[in-house]
Amino acid sequence: MAQRVLVLVALGLLASGMAHAQGAEDPKAGRLSVTGTGTVSVTPDVGKVYLSVSVLKPTARAACEQAAVVTGKVRSAVQGTGVGEKDITTENFSVQPQYTYPPEGQPKVTGYTCQQSLVVKVNEVNNTKLAAVIDSAVAAGGNDLQVSQVVMELSPALRKSATDQAREVAVDDAASTAKLLAKAAGVTLGGIKSIADNNVVTPQPIPYAAGGVMAAMPAADASKETTPVQIGDADVMATVSMEYAIAN
Repeated sequence: MAQRVLVLVALGLLASGMAHAQGAEDPKAGRLSVTGTGTVSVTPDVGKVYLSVSVLKPTARAACEQAAVVTGKVRSAVQGTGVGEKDITTENFSVQPQYTYPPEGQPKVTGYTCQQSLVVKVNEVNNTKLAAVIDSAVAAGGNDLQVSQVVMELSPALRKSATDQAREVAVDDAASTAKLLAKAAGVTLGGIKSIADNNVVTPQPIPYAAGGVMAAMPAADASKETTPVQIGDADVMATVSMEYAIAN
């Protein structure tokens, strides 16, 4: 009886060892390392319009008073397009004397320039909405307004969504490459041993230069034509590295 029990125990240990050996990974098994890239194109959903009001008057006080009036008109006009008050921020304020430089003698002050710079943030932007903001600002500011530049950006939510999609595409690309290489080499892929998120490239703010040209059209003529605006796409790219075991 004792011998029979010992035999059964031995057989059980042998079976357990065989199962463990079958489930254990061969330390000499090969590896297949691949890299995948994913790119997703998205349309920026945030626009920023940089405006500058500049007024020249004989005195600093007169220049600042007039600049305040013009800036107030520009703010009101832009808000009339649906932009919130909190999305119109002051970026810069300055008062500078203007000089003439005669051939002889000291420079003379001829007046003072007061400048106020605004940044208008346009959420859920599209071509029509962006053009409306620019046109309304130009109509309100007239010759005292300068449109410095227009910048397109991705909102945090859109940036995250596009990044996640790019990562998914990158993983699919890496898996496809691994299958192709394994087939070409005549081997069978095992399980994934590691995945590394190597790099994510998201677009920086995209500036559309306004040429730095003063808005020379009178307010009465500003509504005759709409400023042509075309928002382009931006690419978000992700890369991943994956390592597979080779089953045979």
